Amino acid sequence: MKKLFLLCGLPRSGGTWLANILNQNPSIYVTPSSPFVEMLYRHWEIWHDPVMDETMAGDKIRAIKHSYLKKLTELFYSELTSKPIVFDNRQAWQTIPNIEMYENVYGKLPKIICPVRNVEEIAASFISLCRKNGKEWKTHDTCDVFWYSINSLIATHKSKYRECLLLVEYKDLTDNPDDTLTKIYEFIDEPNYQHDFDNILVDETYKKVEKILGLEGLHKIEQGIVRSKTNPREFLNDEEISFYQEQTFWN
Repeated sequence: MKKLFLLCGLPRSGGTWLANILNQNPSIYVTPSSPFVEMLYRHWEIWHDPVMDETMAGDKIRAIKHSYLKKLTELFYSELTSKPIVFDNRQAWQTIPNIEMYENVYGKLPKIICPVRNVEEIAASFISLCRKNGKEWKTHDTCDVFWYSINSLIATHKSKYRECLLLVEYKDLTDNPDDTLTKIYEFIDEPNYQHDFDNILVDETYKKVEKILGLEGLHKIEQGIVRSKTNPREFLNDEEISFYQEQTFWN
């Protein structure tokens, strides 16, 4: 791996579609939902944990922090792919503390691709999906993920780290996929690639995630460019629609 980029953003916004499309590029590997940000944090935190002061007192141990964490990064991804460009896919990357950790470890700011979508559409999509699986969305874990994603992205977008984010709107993905992918390649400073939207291979890991969450169809991908037909007014009242629209901060 020569370059590490990040993929996070809001759920139900085309992130799975985008990940599997980018994986068509022979130079790019996009992980399914990845544990690496948590793994990196747990190792990084050892150097900052007062409980570990005694064992970390030696100058040599202190000095190897960045070298060790970079080698840990290389080791993790080398077990997954030989491709030179990796996108680590995890919503936690868009939080300010994790961006600061990335900068501290790698000596530069990350480039983060963030699919987003009108928030009332996201809520309606989740409600529809949960109903199809016999679940109540507001008591399901995905509701907490929904709010975590929105709140963390709002905070980062308002911070000095805003420049790290490339917001990719769902409607742009579906209406102008070629132009949208061109913008992504420009953002990461890599050559454009001609993708095949009619032949998308989906990593089987996504099916396992659906089974764990009990939400069949969570990561369903249609071949071609297919925009969701979920109508928020079929699932939300006027007050709820107004409330969720206020969360669409980028507009």
